[in-house]
Amino acid sequence: VQGNHGQDEEIDIIHIDGLKYINVDTIHPEGILRAKHLGLAQSGLADIVIASRIHEISDIFTPENKGRMFTLIQNPVERAVDMFYFLKEATWSPAHNTEHESMTLEEYAASDLLESNHLVRALSQNMESKITQADIEVAMEILRRKCIIGLPEHLEESIRRFDIAFGFIFFDPDIEQCRQSSFGQLYEQQQRHPVAEHSDDTLEILKEKNWADMMLYEYAQHLFDAQRDFLHYMAQNTPLTSFRKLNTPDDHARFLRKVMEFAPPSAPRKLTRADHQRSFWSYQGKVTPE
Repeated sequence: VQGNHGQDEEIDIIHIDGLKYINVDTIHPEGILRAKHLGLAQSGLADIVIASRIHEISDIFTPENKGRMFTLIQNPVERAVDMFYFLKEATWSPAHNTEHESMTLEEYAASDLLESNHLVRALSQNMESKITQADIEVAMEILRRKCIIGLPEHLEESIRRFDIAFGFIFFDPDIEQCRQSSFGQLYEQQQRHPVAEHSDDTLEILKEKNWADMMLYEYAQHLFDAQRDFLHYMAQNTPLTSFRKLNTPDDHARFLRKVMEFAPPSAPRKLTRADHQRSFWSYQGKVTPE
């Protein structure tokens, strides 16, 4: 928390560079405990809580003040490439290691510095032991039951889905222009270090070392397709009052037109057990589990 706000005794909104934040840290364990103690969920001040420790952050919510999870899930190979360049270039980050500065991606892929199946480990709470089928199924089930899925390769559609799920509906031209600018910046960032620049052998090593995350990513793609129909149905059938800044029938009509831009009319479809099994077994025999 910037400044001395990490020592504040009451939860409050702070302003930094014209933007609003809550005076809590939801990234580190001690910050999450403080957010729970100060009653972050009960305060109603936060629209979005950003956290990577999903099991720990779930403790701040209550039956009366529930949370709903959403995420953008990146292809694990692309994530590994992006992480390599981040660690190599982000000299301001505590995660920066001078050892990365002189390494090539090929050397990084062959080293112990490469993260291995981070997402499955985080979801299954197995950070050290050998990953099992049960760990992967736990991770899949958490995504299926708890999470609205977004994919970076479908970024704008993913953001629209989050709008629907959380009622973040805005028609302000300035906000829409800001969003489009952000999409452009994220696209440029994705193009800075294209995966295709690297050898197939190196990318195959990254895939093999993240074999479980590759399976989870494919499953997330199935979920993304299944949730398209559900969210379209939700947009058409949710009461108008459930959406923020959606106050008139004209607003609602404009909102539905935006939904139709990315989702054709359809009844909601449940993800089947066959989808689950197909995803789980798709990489069996292609990689060597750790």
